[in-house]
Amino acid sequence: MNLNLISEPVEPEAIWIGDIVDGIVRESMKKALNLVAVTDGRIHDHFFGRDDERSLVLVVGYSLAWINETLQNLTRIGCEPILVSIYDSRFCGKNADSTVSFAAVNTTSAIRELVSYCVANERRNIALFGFHRDTVGDIAKLTGYAEGLQLNGIAFSRNNIYSRGKIALLSEQLMSKINSYDAVICTNDLLAIYLIDYFEARGIHVPDDIFVTGFGNWSVVKSLRPGLTRMYTDLGELGALAVRMHQYMQYNPQIRHASSVLECVLQISESTGFLPYGGQKSEVRQLSAPSLTESTPLYSSDSDIMEVLKSELFVRGSDEIDTAILRGILDGLRYQDISENVCISESTVKYRLARMQKVCGFADRQELIAFAEKYRILLYKGADIQNDRA
Repeated sequence: MNLNLISEPVEPEAIWIGDIVDGIVRESMKKALNLVAVTDGRIHDHFFGRDDERSLVLVVGYSLAWINETLQNLTRIGCEPILVSIYDSRFCGKNADSTVSFAAVNTTSAIRELVSYCVANERRNIALFGFHRDTVGDIAKLTGYAEGLQLNGIAFSRNNIYSRGKIALLSEQLMSKINSYDAVICTNDLLAIYLIDYFEARGIHVPDDIFVTGFGNWSVVKSLRPGLTRMYTDLGELGALAVRMHQYMQYNPQIRHASSVLECVLQISESTGFLPYGGQKSEVRQLSAPSLTESTPLYSSDSDIMEVLKSELFVRGSDEIDTAILRGILDGLRYQDISENVCISESTVKYRLARMQKVCGFADRQELIAFAEKYRILLYKGADIQNDRA
C-alpha cells in the first residue's frame, strides 16, 4: 500500500516539522507501507497514488498560505488530503471542506491552559512572546492566549503581544516594560531558553521575579537549569496517528472524513517554581485570533536565535557516551581517565569530541566547553541532574 506524503519546505529552526515526518516514516516502516514523499512542497504528477487505491495524501505544514494552497490544489485534482499540523478551524473545523481530514495538535487549548495555570498561581500580567503572524501554530497560540485571558476575566491588549523579530531587540522591548509583567508565555521552547538567560544576565530572576513558559518538544529542555515549564507535544506520535488514520480510511472507503486531535501535556518545572495546577476547565467563548500585521523576519536571519538552535542540534546528535565524555571534559579529566571511566579507547574519546565540535561548527574544544556551560548542555560539571535538583 502506498502512503503519499507532501511536506512544506522548512526553515532550519522548524525542527517540529521534521519530528512529525520522522513519526510518519517510523510508523510507515512498522506497517510495511511504501512511503511516497514529496519534500519540496510542490505537487507532482506522479504523486497521485495507484489506480486501485484512494488518493489519500498526508499534508504536513505550518504556514497559512502553503497549507491553504496545497489543500485546495489536492482537492481540485481529486485527492483526499489529511492535514497533519495544528488544529485550526479554517482547515479542521466545521467550515472546512468535507474532503479534508486532519490529525492535529490542539494548540489553542494548550495555551489557554498555560494562561489559566499562571493565573491560578497569582500571575495575571502575562505577555505573549515571539508571535509569528504567518504560521497556523502561532495564530492558534494567539487565539488560546486571548481565550485564556477572557476565561480568567483579564482584558486583552495588543501591547502585551511581542511579535517575532530580532530576538535581542524583542527582548529589549520586553525588558523595557518588565515591571508590567509577572509571567511570559513564549511561543516555543527556543525563545524561552534565550529569554531566561537574557533575564538572568540582567538580574531578573526566574521564577521569583517572573514566570517563563515554553511550548514544544525540544530535547535540550531536559538539561536546562532552571527547568522549563512548558506544554509538551509528542509530534512523533502525531505523525504515527496520521499514518493509522490513513490506513483506517484506505480500508474503509465508506468513511469520507476522519479527524483526531492530539492534546498537549503541561510539564511543570523550575521556571514557574514547580507550583501545581489543578487543571480545572471552564467553558470559554470561542474567539478568533486578533489581527496583528507586524512583519515577521525569518529566524535564520537572527544570529542569536541560530546560536540557541545549536543547543538543540547538539543534544539531538549526542548519546550517553557523549554525555559522559563531556562530563569528564567539564571536570578537567584527562583523555586517559575519561576512556577508563567510559570503557572506550582514548582515540574514540578524541573522535567523539571532534564529532561534537563539528555538529555545531566549533573551532576547538574550548568553544565546545564554553557553549556547553553557557546553555547548560547535558549535565552540570560532575553532578547528576536528578541529584542536583534534590
